[in-house]
Amino acid sequence: KKLIVVSAMVLIVALFVPLNYHLSADANLQTTEKYLVVSPQDAYLGTISARPGDQVKKGAVLAQLNDEDLRLERRKVASQAQQYRQAYDSALANSNRVEAAIANAQMDQANIQLQLPDQQLARTQLLAPSDGIVVSDDISQTRGAPVKQGDVLFEIATSQNYLVQLFVDERDIALVQAGQEGELKLSGLPTEIFNTRVKLVTPISEIREGRNYFRVELELIGDAKQKDVLRPGMTGTGKIQVGARALGWIWFHDVWHWLRLSIW
Repeated sequence: KKLIVVSAMVLIVALFVPLNYHLSADANLQTTEKYLVVSPQDAYLGTISARPGDQVKKGAVLAQLNDEDLRLERRKVASQAQQYRQAYDSALANSNRVEAAIANAQMDQANIQLQLPDQQLARTQLLAPSDGIVVSDDISQTRGAPVKQGDVLFEIATSQNYLVQLFVDERDIALVQAGQEGELKLSGLPTEIFNTRVKLVTPISEIREGRNYFRVELELIGDAKQKDVLRPGMTGTGKIQVGARALGWIWFHDVWHWLRLSIW
């Protein structure tokens, strides 16, 4: 009986011992900058040079739109311009100023019309707007497919600055404040631990498995070289240090919250 009493007293005392509480939540890694490469015109996909996960440099060719129709159109307009040029030269040779003026005006109009296919041909090459990683879906198997002007073909995520997104249960969101520090461990890098700091507690929420979670944004702090192994889209678990809490609170606060809502 003494042993039971002593054990109970120790347990009761232990419930009030303050310990550092680390709030744990699902995490994913995103970049702070992302560029969209869209189709500049209605066309058909030609050669695809980049696939998801590829590291690309600024100005690298990502894809080539089919330009056969544009080249045919340019040849047609260029041929008309050449005909007007010949008519202009012939009128000058015959000292026919009226015909020369008409041919000159037609030639100028054809040269203006020639600028449109030239501009469209220059835009058939889709170039990377920045150094980064291709994080969009694979379109390499859709060669020849039609695309509309404005369709997003590539997403390029820069690999310089990363942002960690935590999804915190609404019952714990009141504990999170900007400036709190924490740690991140990613599934793809289980031996690495990254230091983080809470940057922003957003009002954005989403439903997961019937429960409401708020998105919390954290920034990576520490060694910059450590970031070289990171890739956008990685997932893992993040922990935030929210201060000291009694051991009993750490163990039973979820149950206490449930009881308060159920009894109310």
